Amino acid sequence: MPWKNTRATRLFNVELPIVLGPFGGLSSIELTATVSNSGGLGSYGLYGYEPERISETARELRGPQGSRSD
Repeated sequence: MPWKNTRATRLFNVELPIVLGPFGGLSSIELTATVSNSGGLGSYGLYGYEPERISETARELRGPQGSRSD
């Protein structure tokens, strides 16, 4: 499908040209992981977080639920 083969999908190495907009305070690990694992670009809003919380969130996103198999 031509709409799936876009500059954005090639640039971000994703299957679908879907981007989850990061919302600080409203983001969730589950939603970010679901979008990423479904072939889109999942994003997590971290504005205003302390460095320790950013590191913790990044670790959670890289965990079993937040990692892609390809």
